[in-house]
Amino acid sequence: SVLVMSQYNGQPTAYTGIAATNIKDSVVVSPGWERAGTTLTIPLVKDTWVGRTSQIYITNIGLRDTQINVTYYSTTGVPYTGQPNMTIKPNVRTLLNPSTYVPNNGYYSAMITSNTGFHQPLAAVVLEGEGSGLSNLPAMYNAFSSGGTTLYGPLVKKNYNGSTTGITLQNVHPAGGSASFVAYYYDMSGVLKGSISGSIPYLAPYVLYNPTAIPDGFLGSVRIVSTNGKTLVGQMSEGNGNGDWKLMSNLALGGSPTIHLPLWYDNYTVGGNWMSGVNVRNAHTAGQSITATWYDHNGNVALVQTATLTNSNDAHTFYDPPLDNFIGSVVITSNTGKPIVAVSNVRNLAGAGTDTVMAFNGSNR
Repeated sequence: SVLVMSQYNGQPTAYTGIAATNIKDSVVVSPGWERAGTTLTIPLVKDTWVGRTSQIYITNIGLRDTQINVTYYSTTGVPYTGQPNMTIKPNVRTLLNPSTYVPNNGYYSAMITSNTGFHQPLAAVVLEGEGSGLSNLPAMYNAFSSGGTTLYGPLVKKNYNGSTTGITLQNVHPAGGSASFVAYYYDMSGVLKGSISGSIPYLAPYVLYNPTAIPDGFLGSVRIVSTNGKTLVGQMSEGNGNGDWKLMSNLALGGSPTIHLPLWYDNYTVGGNWMSGVNVRNAHTAGQSITATWYDHNGNVALVQTATLTNSNDAHTFYDPPLDNFIGSVVITSNTGKPIVAVSNVRNLAGAGTDTVMAFNGSNR
């Protein structure tokens, strides 16, 4: 499990590493947001939308040259052709600029395909930000190589301590056609607080933001279900109302019994005052107990904590455990082998300026 962390003018951003193939065996596999593929889908790219713009960084992780086609889609599914038949050599980072190909002041989705006859696996991440080089308020998330009919967001807010989460869905079903869905919002005890239904044109982006179905001050999670069998992908963007930070992460696809967090800070004072937290959500139909184990850089167990997810939609936060000046990793396991999902937020409490926060998905491997 890999976490990639970058800093832009001291502002941290991160994304989970992308594997070339399925992991280990036929049972434990990496999901479509941390696995390469010959077709990638991206729920959200922006072109000066509310001042924010996106770039896509793509790598051919195959063994020979490939050609790709890039298409961007409006909210109604109107396509805009990007780079046609673009050649990418193995292991070379290639930059895609959506703003060159789409109308200004809008948001879009994207699909990238490795052309027939080339069939090389691709990995990509999306960088979103403001200013020169998108270096102000940066945030990143992974492109998807597959979708699912049930998506999970472990941490969702609506005007909670000044922060709000927006969700962008994309209909990626291979057969096309509109996708129908219902989004169910649950508080931290797994109690349903509201739901939203909608329909998404093929490959178009669909935004859920500040829904009236849930109350102000909401803190919880979301489960999004395709009601007509069409596969979906999605991502979450969190912003602070004061413009202090931006966070992005992928909506999880199904979960796994073990989650890896390659990085955990607790009052870590080298280069600031770094703190981590993680929201773990049940992705099974029944309640379960979970165990979190912290490891130091020598592989020694530093701490073990347990928690109970009392029902199918319960979530639990691990934050500020009794560790001091700690940097290490965390493994979170289901004690009954049932799937769970997680998103971790990291903040530099001593950071100067804006955007001292980053988010990343717990690795479902």
